[in-house]
Amino acid sequence: MDRYNRKDDYKYVISYFHGVTWVIVNNKPLDEENLEKVKKYRSLMFICLDNNIQLLDNVLCMLPLDLESLYLEVSYEWSLTKRDSKLNVSLLNLPLNLKYLEINISDFNENMDNLPISLKTLIITSNIFDHELNNLPNELERLEIRCEYTKPIENIPLTMKFLNMSSFYPYLKDIKLKMPKIKFNNIFTNITFNY
Repeated sequence: MDRYNRKDDYKYVISYFHGVTWVIVNNKPLDEENLEKVKKYRSLMFICLDNNIQLLDNVLCMLPLDLESLYLEVSYEWSLTKRDSKLNVSLLNLPLNLKYLEINISDFNENMDNLPISLKTLIITSNIFDHELNNLPNELERLEIRCEYTKPIENIPLTMKFLNMSSFYPYLKDIKLKMPKIKFNNIFTNITFNY
């Protein structure tokens, strides 16, 4: 039997590419040795399967303090049965130096009020995200919400340079009037809006 076809070989995969640590977890938590390897890097991509969401929560509790870039993804296995448990991911303990956060989880809908103040880029890809975003970090420069988001964003940081929203977002014109220097991009049509 080919060793790459054995299911046990995919407990976790850690690879490094230009200073970015990729961690793909299937069915087993990272052991201490591999966790120490992950902690040496300032950029981390963490991908797990939906049947093991607890691993994502565990990793979020032990992120390196010097982490600057974090990508989180939950991959959904095709199944006839729907997952019963609600996704619950806490973002309360993100590293204070984090500058880039991307969340690619289709049922992500968590509170985003306690993001690190150093954050410059926030990208959320979700089918159901609808929490208010009125406590964004003051240094945020880029915000992308890749879903049918409809809540107003009242307190846009003065540092904001780029906003990527659905074409159906009802407050685009209001934001443009308040912040004329923001560049807008629509995720569905890839048209840059100039109001």
